[in-house]
Parts: sequence; C-alpha cells; structure tokens
Amino acid sequence: MYYQGLSQNIFCLSPRILSRCVLVVWVVLTVEVFVAPSFQLLLRDLDYMVEEDIENEIRCQDPAQIANGETIVWGEGLLLEYRCKQGYFGVGITHGACDLSTGTWTIDPPVCAAKGCPDLSPPTHGVVNFDHSGGLASIVCRQGYFLLGDSILICEDGQWKGMFPVCAVTAKTNEKTKSRKVT
Repeated sequence: MYYQGLSQNIFCLSPRILSRCVLVVWVVLTVEVFVAPSFQLLLRDLDYMVEEDIENEIRCQDPAQIANGETIVWGEGLLLEYRCKQGYFGVGITHGACDLSTGTWTIDPPVCAAKGCPDLSPPTHGVVNFDHSGGLASIVCRQGYFLLGDSILICEDGQWKGMFPVCAVTAKTNEKTKSRKVT
C-alpha cells in the first residue's frame, strides 16, 4: 500500500501467505510529514487514510469450532490453531492461516479422536504402521523375516485385539540344492 498527498508518503506492508507456510510481517510505521509553510495538516486526515484501508482489508470469518477441542485465532486474526483436549489427538492439519487473497482459512478443521489404546511397540525386526485415527495397527517384518501372528491389530475398548506377532528369521535355502536337477 502506498499513500501520497501533501508531500507525505506512507508505506505499509501486508502479511503474505504462502502455501502451507505463513510469513507474518509486523510493521513499524514511521511517518515523516513535510508541510509547506502556507499549509496545515491535521492529524485526523492521516488517521482517516489509515482507517479507510483497514476497513477495506479482507479478513477471514471465524473458523469452525471442533468437538473435543478448542479453536485459537491469533496474530491479528491471521493465524489459526486447533488444540485437542487431553485424552484426544488431532487427525488432520492443526495449524493454518488466513489467505488474504480469498478471505478463507488455509486448512479444514481437524477431528479430535479419542486416544483409546496404549502405545504399541513394534516387534523385534518389525515395524508398526497406524491408520490416521490410531485405531488400527498394521505390523510388517523387515526383509529376511516373516510374520508369526496377526498382521493387523484393532483398538477396541482401550485394548489391542488380536495376537501380537513376532518376526522370525526366514530359512535360507541352499543355492546348490536350488540349482541341482533331480533325475
């Protein structure tokens, strides 16, 4: 924004919102006004110019509220954070910003899901992958090992259901036996 009149120049910077990043620029405004001896500048004229721009500025509406959590708007109404209550975790993106070009928030509200089951440690030589809600665990073994037990465990009533697997060493085949023809 640039204002010009009666020999005064006012420069203001707006925050710029980038995709999935937020750069907030806090502006310290220094105004130097030079008035010709035969003119008078009233402070209300300068206030009016600044207020006029603020009234026309695009803002985001109040963001959606979420169940089992709170919505926090900060940074002059440009930044958004969703927090889940204790015992819940956020499914989705929890931090966003107001896109000033469209007047919309850059994220959809997340869902606060209940933490139902205790942490699940992977078996030795294995890896545990959780679905987005944390209610389903998929277990796989590293190369050279095979799974004994259930490959999928489900969180029900605060407990993991299924037989927790182990990763056992794969038997190595003898290369000579493999290539020998049986007659």
